[in-house]
Amino acid sequence: MKRKALPGKDLMLWLTTAQGSKVIALSKSCSLSLDFQTGDGNTKDDGLWDSGEIVGAGWTMENQSISSADASVGNDLVYDQLLDLSIAGQSIDVSIGIPGNLSDNGVPSAGWQKGASYRHGKALITSVRLEGAKGSDSALTISLKGVGPLYKAGSGSGE
Repeated sequence: MKRKALPGKDLMLWLTTAQGSKVIALSKSCSLSLDFQTGDGNTKDDGLWDSGEIVGAGWTMENQSISSADASVGNDLVYDQLLDLSIAGQSIDVSIGIPGNLSDNGVPSAGWQKGASYRHGKALITSVRLEGAKGSDSALTISLKGVGPLYKAGSGSGE
């Protein structure tokens, strides 16, 4: 049986603020990157091949969106809110996964809600980039660096 691919449009990033857990308005893409550092455990006894072990790990997330300044909708985060979060310099709760209320009919009235299975942790906002070019919508890119472990919530299959 052929496995079903995860459509890119279904993967979303949530940031938790005082107003609750929300996605970034008008998102186009999000990504999660895990990086592992290895220690040099090589000895003369190892011969030609490297040896060693994992000695550290880290993770980053990034979200690209069309920038929105319309805070009146209220069920997702806009540029000014993201800028305020980054300037505060505090770690925030972040999650990445597939919404539990996934729909092809646009954003549900309650906003996108986390599903039963997702990854989560604490992160610092390390970059907020707003770009406006003549003839196109402005673009917003936000980068986050994990502080501490990335946890798995739920036991979904990732479908």
